Formats: sequence, C-alpha cells, structure tokens
Amino acid sequence: MPVRTRIKQARRSAENGHMGPRDVRPRPPLPAGDRWGSVGRPGAASAWYATRSIPIDEVDVAGILRSAGVAAVHRRRPPVPEPPHLAGGRSKGLHLAVTDGGVFVVEACPWRWRRSDRGALELVDADAAVAELARDADAVEEALAATGLSPNEIRPVLISGYAEGAVFTYGRVWLAGPERLDELIHAPGQRLSAPLQATAIERLATVYAGDPTNGTEPPPAPDHYPLEAGQWSPKPLLVASVATEGRLEPWMQRLHPDQMQAVRRSHRGPALVRGASGTGKTVVAVHRAAYLAERLPGRILVTTPVRAFVGVLASQYRRLSPTTLGRVEFATLHGFALRVLADRGIACNVDGPSLESAFLRAWTRVGGLGLGAWAPPEYWREEILTVIKGRGLDSFDQYLRAARPGRSVPLPGPRRRDLWELHLAYAEELARRDLQDWYDVVLLARDSLRKEPLEPGYRAVIADEIGDVPLTGLQLLHLLVGDRTDGLLLVGDAAPSSGPGPVALREAGIDVGGRSTVMRTVYRDPGRLLEAAVAVVGVPEMDEPELPFIVPEPRSDRDGKPVRHDVAADRAAHDCRLLSRLRDDIADGVPRGEIAVLCPSARSVTHYRRLLVQEGLPVAELGRSSSVSDGAIKIGTISSAGDRAFTAVFLPAGDPLRAVQGPDQLKRARTERFLAMTAAQERLWVGTVDPQPT
Repeated sequence: MPVRTRIKQARRSAENGHMGPRDVRPRPPLPAGDRWGSVGRPGAASAWYATRSIPIDEVDVAGILRSAGVAAVHRRRPPVPEPPHLAGGRSKGLHLAVTDGGVFVVEACPWRWRRSDRGALELVDADAAVAELARDADAVEEALAATGLSPNEIRPVLISGYAEGAVFTYGRVWLAGPERLDELIHAPGQRLSAPLQATAIERLATVYAGDPTNGTEPPPAPDHYPLEAGQWSPKPLLVASVATEGRLEPWMQRLHPDQMQAVRRSHRGPALVRGASGTGKTVVAVHRAAYLAERLPGRILVTTPVRAFVGVLASQYRRLSPTTLGRVEFATLHGFALRVLADRGIACNVDGPSLESAFLRAWTRVGGLGLGAWAPPEYWREEILTVIKGRGLDSFDQYLRAARPGRSVPLPGPRRRDLWELHLAYAEELARRDLQDWYDVVLLARDSLRKEPLEPGYRAVIADEIGDVPLTGLQLLHLLVGDRTDGLLLVGDAAPSSGPGPVALREAGIDVGGRSTVMRTVYRDPGRLLEAAVAVVGVPEMDEPELPFIVPEPRSDRDGKPVRHDVAADRAAHDCRLLSRLRDDIADGVPRGEIAVLCPSARSVTHYRRLLVQEGLPVAELGRSSSVSDGAIKIGTISSAGDRAFTAVFLPAGDPLRAVQGPDQLKRARTERFLAMTAAQERLWVGTVDPQPT
C-alpha cells in the first residue's frame, strides 16, 4: 500500500477516535516502551501517537502500592467490555491508597495521548474512564466527610501502560504510567498527620472492604460537579510542583462538619456565609476556592479588603492546592478595580496624602457648616466615602432617603444638606487636583463593567470580609459572575472588624434567599484567653441580633496560659518586658514562626520590627509570609492579621482605644482589639505604658 494512502487512513482513523489504522497490516510487536512513531505530513504536528507498552491486564496497581509501602484497599468491580481497537480492557478494581500525601483513588485504563494537527495535547479513550473515576473520587469524598478530611486531599489517579512516562492533569484527575505511580503518591510530601491517616484508613476499610454484591456499598456522592468531556484539556504536570514543604496546618487538613458542608455545598445562585469572628469563615473561603478550582474550568477570583492579607491567602493557598494556583487570583477589591481600569486605558491618580489635603481644603472652604460641633472632620469624611460614594448616590434626594447603618450620629434633613454641600466641595477639590479616592476607583470600575463585561471572565468569585465592602463593590463583584450556579460566594462577620457595617445585599441587587449559611461555633480560642479578652474589651456588638457571639468551650487540653499583662512606667521598660516575655516563650518551645507581634499602627510596626532585628530575632511581615515553618516571628498591624490564629500573640502598648474619636471608631477599635487577643491559641501578652499605674 502506498505511503500516502496509509497516511490518509491513519488520519481518518485518528479523527474517528482510534489510535491506529485498523485495516492496515499490523506491525510486529516491539519491546515495551519503543515507539511506533508518528504519522503525518513531513514537518507537521503529529496526528496520532502510540507505543507498544504494558498491556492493561499486566498493570499490577495493588503490587505497586504494596511495594511503595502504603496502606491500600482494593475494591473489585465488574469488568467493562474493552474497545475493539485496543488491546486489554479496563482494570478489574478500584484501589484506595492512604499516605501522608493524601488519599489516592487509583484505577488502570488503556488511555493514550496524542497531539492534534495544531500541536495540542489530546487524550484518546479516556473520557468515560476519567468521568467514572471522578465519580468514584466523589464517593470516597462522601465516605470521608465524617472524618473531617479536606476534600482537596483526595486525588484520583488514572494509570495507563501507554502513558510513555508522561504525567498529565485532566480536571482534578491525574493521569500517568505505572512507572510514575510510586513517585506521584509520595510527591505531595508530608501533608497529613498520622492520626488523620489512621482515621481515614479505618473509615475506608469499613466502607469499601466488602464485595459489591454483599450489600457493603459506599454512600452516594452528590453529582454537583460531573467531569464532562470537552470542558477540560490535558495539561502536563510537573511532579515537583505538587510538593509541600512541611506538614499542613491543622485547618488545611481537617474541617469541622459545618465548614465541610459550606465548602462542598452547591448553590444555584449567589450564596452567603456569615458568623462571628473565629468561626472559620476565611478557612471556608480558601477551601471553597480550591474545591471549585479542581472541579470547574475557568478562573476564580478571591478578594479581601486587607492588602496585607492578600499575600497571606495566596501563600496559604499555594500549600493547600498547588496544582490549581495558576487559576486562582487573590486581590483586594480596590486593587482589582484599579487593574480593570488600567487594562481599559482609564487612568486613576490615587495618592493618600493628597486626598487628605483635598478634604481638609474642602472642609475649610465650607467652614465645616456647623458639622464640627457634632463630630470631628474624620467622621464626616467617612460619611462621604462609605454612605454617599460607597452606595453610588448621585443626588441629594437619594442621600436624604438613604439608610445609614452603623453610623452613630443622627442626621436630620438640614444636617444632611450641610453634609451634601461638603461632599460637593470635596468632589470639586478632587477634580481640580485630578485625583480619585479608592471609592471613586470602585465606582468607575463598576460603571465600566456595566458597559462592557470582562473578557475572559471569571467562573467564580469569593469575597471575604464583605462587611467592609461598599455597596458599589458588591455590585462590581456581582457583575463578574451574575447569578450563575456557584458563581458568587460572600463571606462576612456578623460585626465587621473595620468599616461602617454590612450593607443590605438586596440593595446591591444580590439575592441569597435560601442560600445563607451561619457559622455559629468559635473554634480557635482557648477558654481562659477568650474570657480575658471579654474582660478587657467586652463582647463585640453584633449588627445582627440573631447572631450572638458564642463563648466556646476549650477544644483541647491546651487551655492556654493565663494572660500576661505588664504595665511599665515608660516605653523603654515596656519594650524590655516584651523582649523578655518573647524569649521566655521561645525557650518554652513555642516555634518562632507561630509567634505574632500585632501592633496598633504602621508606625509601631516599624518600631518593633527594628527592635526585634536588633535583638537578632528573625522577622517577617504579615502579608509577605504566612508559613509557620520559616522560623520568623510575624509582625504587622492588628487589622493585617485578619482571621488568622497564632500560638502566641504579643500586643504592644499604644492602645487604639485611647486614640480614637467618636463612637463608631471606638466600636471598631474594640472589635479589632478583641480579634487580636482571641487570635492567640495558647499564650497572650498585653503591654501598657502608664507613668502612674493604679
């Protein structure tokens, strides 16, 4: 047969889904691993690719797992008829391997790979097997949900003797040859603790050890995220990229049942997760991002209002789900809005000192209009930003009718008229100086997205700390995904750590009816430390009365050492006491990477960073490092700590409660102080400077 005819037949066969020409005289078998070669036009991309490799019946998955020294459960299943053009059929069993790198759901199937005419990777004879293996992994996930094991630690792996040593990802499924299986199951490193591994092994042995015909069946898995052909394309996987440095933090390995439900639940529209501080809402947000990224194609955006916390979340996510890191973005709302405008050629000039100067100039021009008798200028500037600009109010009539949740100074009609005049003067001053504040940036980005949707868009958006997000910001995020299933997840405290308070979602056009989850249990705080925080600053006021703050019982035998409160006559004595207490904790065995110094201001951060460096102690700023294994003491402002927890927390003097002005700022400072104190898991030190202690 002429070579040209054979090439045409091979191409036609490849287009029909076959790996080789069926009506061409077969070549003699070659040793395993030798290539038959590629068929295609000279110099063009290969149309199909094949090898003479290990027959599927000879792939001993159980033997490989045993030789790798891992605990495994073999689950028999009825054989599936093999495709007529392939040698061998699907494997006769499902293999579950539990290692310190995760729970692996392993099966063998004779899938092959090739390159299309355009050079893109393609899988052949894999769609059905991959989809069924993903369902099997969902069943394993359902079986292990009661153990608290994070669903992101369950990894389906499809083995083929025709893989030629290549390793791919196809959605959440890993594909590799049998010679790479040992490497794959050990590549993630030591992620899971020994007790959690033992619990998973016991549970899987109970559910899967029996024969399918004897009534021992795994629980049905929810079919929210089926792996459908055409949604994904195979991507080469660099095995070294999945390695994790050090064991995962406990919150990355195991979830509380309430958190597990919030992470895995599918929502047919925007959803809300809310609760008091310390209930693990940020944990839910990070795990949810990884859960969706492994199951849905497309990009995912995670926002937080605290700029320093962006780096913390990204660093934590890198350890939690390294294979999906490239599709998950972390940003502040303001930073994201600024990027949208920059990509569209809309320039913005945001300069903090100039903005403050512009407002003071506007305040002087209108003479305060008598507003200064009721509250300081900072209060009224916040009113303009959060109520007028944050809600996108365009007229005085809108402002006159607007509610002002979280604002303590009442504003009757005449006083609102004065405030509106101050707002107009401020806007004129900004225009004269060609300035925009951050609320202007969000508003401009929202209006731009209304005119022209973002392309390519995002598959899902997760917004943390929405109590600090203005209404225009919520509208902007909603525009990115609309009301699609599992598109928008909003996460927020019952009382925000900063900002005027939560806005009504219905006012932003977001309906979460029937899709709201309330986190009611506080996990992170040993009893005596939390009681001490309540004694110092009281219980933070909740903006929603149905969500009272829950004082928890201690979660372990480590109930925390009593709060150490040192009062010094001057700053030098105070700093010496802080260093002494810090060295005592290190000598007691507290890892340096699990110690945080939380300061009331950026100036204090600079002072104590310099102090610790002079003492020869390693220091890392919150936002730039989140790993407990880096051996560096974390330092940052109270607000930059977000919802994180540390073994030991040090709160230097400079109590923000004495520096605030107005009841709203006082409430916010109390909440931040409370969060900082309850961030301590075992030890807490509070410093005070008082020349005349009582």
